[in-house]
Amino acid sequence: GEFRNIESEVIQKFAKENGYIIATGGGTPVYQENSNAIVQNGYVIFLDRDLEKLERIGRTLSKDMDSLEVLYKNRYNIYRGISNRYVPVKENIDETLDFILRGLVRDEIISCKWA
Repeated sequence: GEFRNIESEVIQKFAKENGYIIATGGGTPVYQENSNAIVQNGYVIFLDRDLEKLERIGRTLSKDMDSLEVLYKNRYNIYRGISNRYVPVKENIDETLDFILRGLVRDEIISCKWA
């Protein structure tokens, strides 16, 4: 649809640049041209959140838990395949952020004295 076309145009444009953080929805990397663009010049973090914590209201493809589980199963290998870092999302946002930052330091994407 039109949304996916616009999404792909934005991904294609900004993935070529440096210094941007691009946060995508779950369907974005399913399209090969998006996955290719995302990995060409970036560091990809897969934020893996408990399915029961994801929003389902107003989301056509993930309207119920069964639909969401099918989507997750079908997309999981794509997400892992393009990611440089896997992050299991914690209930405590500070713990999740700490995990992300320590991974970025370990992979020499950023430097930080506290890590």
